Amino acid sequence: MSARQHLPRPKAIGLAVAVALVVVTLPGSAAAINGARADNPDVAVDAAGNAIAVWEYADGSDNRIQAAYRPAGADWGAPRYISAPGQETGYPRVVVAPTGDAIAVWERIIDSGPRLQYNVQAAVRPAGGVWGPPEDLSPVGFHFGDPHIALDAAGDAVAVWVRSDGPFEIVQASDRPAGGSWQPPQDLSRPTEYASGPQVAVDPAGDAVVTWQASASYHQMETAQASVRPAGGAWSPPEDISTVGALTPQVSVDAAGNAIAVWLQGNRSLAAYRPAGGTWSAPEEIAATDGVFVASIAQDPAGNAMAAWMLIDGRGQRVQAAVRPAGGPWGPPEDLSSTGVSFYPEISIDAAGNATVLWLQYDGGDAVVKARTRPAGGEWESPADLSPVPGRSDLPKLAVGANGDAVAVWRLHAGSLALVQAARRRAGGAWGTPQELTEPFRVEPLPDCVVPRLLGKTLARARVLIIRTECLLGRVSRAYSRRVKRGRVLSQRPRPYKIVAAATRIDLVVSRGRRR
Repeated sequence: MSARQHLPRPKAIGLAVAVALVVVTLPGSAAAINGARADNPDVAVDAAGNAIAVWEYADGSDNRIQAAYRPAGADWGAPRYISAPGQETGYPRVVVAPTGDAIAVWERIIDSGPRLQYNVQAAVRPAGGVWGPPEDLSPVGFHFGDPHIALDAAGDAVAVWVRSDGPFEIVQASDRPAGGSWQPPQDLSRPTEYASGPQVAVDPAGDAVVTWQASASYHQMETAQASVRPAGGAWSPPEDISTVGALTPQVSVDAAGNAIAVWLQGNRSLAAYRPAGGTWSAPEEIAATDGVFVASIAQDPAGNAMAAWMLIDGRGQRVQAAVRPAGGPWGPPEDLSSTGVSFYPEISIDAAGNATVLWLQYDGGDAVVKARTRPAGGEWESPADLSPVPGRSDLPKLAVGANGDAVAVWRLHAGSLALVQAARRRAGGAWGTPQELTEPFRVEPLPDCVVPRLLGKTLARARVLIIRTECLLGRVSRAYSRRVKRGRVLSQRPRPYKIVAAATRIDLVVSRGRRR
């Protein structure tokens, strides 16, 4: 199974399927479209503060990738399709070089045979220009997915994804020199393992680091692994950077190429450090509270780092962060959210070391995109509400340019309507009023939480799936079982697909395997 299949993206529930156009009213909005859908927004900002956003858009026939451009100090331009018509595409990611050159990558799904096939595509937009045609980065196969991409200062690109060659799943990478062509894919992970969740980071000179999680079989827990490539050089053999039990490794590099990887392991959040040209350190602990889920890591050019994560404990679900000065130890965790139920933290740091954390917070009937900023060497400022209230927002993403300009994007549900919005914050200023990136589209009102099906999942994967809803993990107990493998969910309560109130706790029974 691919990372995509393990971690399905959240979607609006009960989307309308008619393709007729219907005029409805949303204050400040154009006509709404019945049967349309927007999903999975992403955003990038260049060194001058110019922003590019991408998302999936379905108009009742094709599921295509759209993009919009926002010059620094101006409004968003009209959306443009950047994937080809007649193709099903999804999971877009976008990056932009300091020069303003941008690249978007996504999955393409081909439904033309006995089973679905996939490949990875990309499109390039030169600074001040227009998007070029889609290009294939991988061949068509049983599964190619979960693409991510990073650029160096010159605009040289590294894209990574997961491919399936039958029984195993392998992380691959492709390079593209600025203004050149994509190179043939190279395997990074071991050929007889199940790899997922690749992440890539590149320093200004082009030195690259890729992390992922992998195991020898579906029935074993995973380790965090990494491969590195000096600029113009070859990829190193995969290396284990954790012991067994790691989940969702993330990676960041500073201007000198020093890398930090973070991941969840058991009840702890761990990190490992790799100096440029050196070897990975032994893992060190960032947080040791039960229920930690590492979500984001960032560094400034000098190597000052910050990690943000969700913490699930008896007080609920909140966002925390910790700071690591260059060459120093991790500081104590700090609470960034205090009330409600918090999800999806994203962190970014500008060239001066000012940090911004974005998250989604459920308070009563509303789900609000919030942000906090920490000036370099200072204290966290008060939270700011970015998305409208009343309203239910989801899928927030954050990008901060080297100059400190920040842009956030998300999807907003307001009654029976939904749309993609964005907000901007000038360096040192306040967040502006949200702007609409898509026309509103009609959807059925969202329930508070649809209980995910967790039976047969590992406990680690069950925790991830719960986090992607507005439910919470409840009590976890264990029992012997002859029919369910050790470490997999044997039963759950409430039952799968039941609609429950937000913040409802899902209790799990995990198999101990056969009694011996």
